[in-house]
Amino acid sequence: MAEQKQITIPATDGFGLSALLLKNEGGISPKAVIQFHAGTVIRKEFYLKFCSFFADNCFDVILFDYRGVGESRPDSLVGFSASISDWGIKDAAGVGNWLIAHYPDTPKLLLAHSMGGQIIGLMPNWNIYDRMMVVASSSGNWNNFIPSYRRKVEWSSRLLFPIVLKIMGYAPGRLGLGQDWPKGVALEWYSNCKRNGLMAEYLSGKNNESYYDRIDKEIIAWFLSDDHMATPKTMPNYKKSYPNARVESYMIRPESCGLESIGHFGLFKEKTRDTLWNEILHWLENCDASD
Repeated sequence: MAEQKQITIPATDGFGLSALLLKNEGGISPKAVIQFHAGTVIRKEFYLKFCSFFADNCFDVILFDYRGVGESRPDSLVGFSASISDWGIKDAAGVGNWLIAHYPDTPKLLLAHSMGGQIIGLMPNWNIYDRMMVVASSSGNWNNFIPSYRRKVEWSSRLLFPIVLKIMGYAPGRLGLGQDWPKGVALEWYSNCKRNGLMAEYLSGKNNESYYDRIDKEIIAWFLSDDHMATPKTMPNYKKSYPNARVESYMIRPESCGLESIGHFGLFKEKTRDTLWNEILHWLENCDASD
């Protein structure tokens, strides 16, 4: 069983991020340490069983909440400054710095879900990771969702966001958004959706410095054939976002795992433990830090 330790990790601007360090209960020296990036406004606990599986197999794993999410949010989001840009430039990079300090000689791997794969290009310390893997990370806007879901999200966003963000100062999750969205996060996501471009291009243009075209690492990119957000047609977009990376894209089909569905979130549920979790474990165990 993985040992869980609640810790606080400073972002690069000193903001305290709530994090969980998962270690093998036996205290065995880890094969590698994994930094895990969550999707948009998804609490770290959603991924706990998935990440604990790798800790049970002799990897240390660090899970964290972005600022404004889960235990890294204040009591009220009104007036609180947080953006997708902050998540990459300050939060994810801060966790990377923590890994450098606490695991200086241990191979470092990065796993990311959805938006977590979009923010890698904002991290000035991206080069510390020996290899990276992203799941269901496409272009970061509603225009590529399946039509029925796109219509629902687009029109509710166009109607609600301009009004709700102005009046309430954030986007409440009870409006069908899952968790509460900090205003800056909602505005960046909404702005990119309206322009119908790659999130990488939007974030690169918005920030003075980014690293999307500098990253030359291998990135394994998994897509799910029944994903209603990162749909199959978005597969080429991830390579476009990281043009100089060695992106290897794979389509995962539920029927190949004996399942009826997986979707955008199903990989992180125990129904895929004996198939996809083991496949990822095999990839992790065969990572060559010299790649």
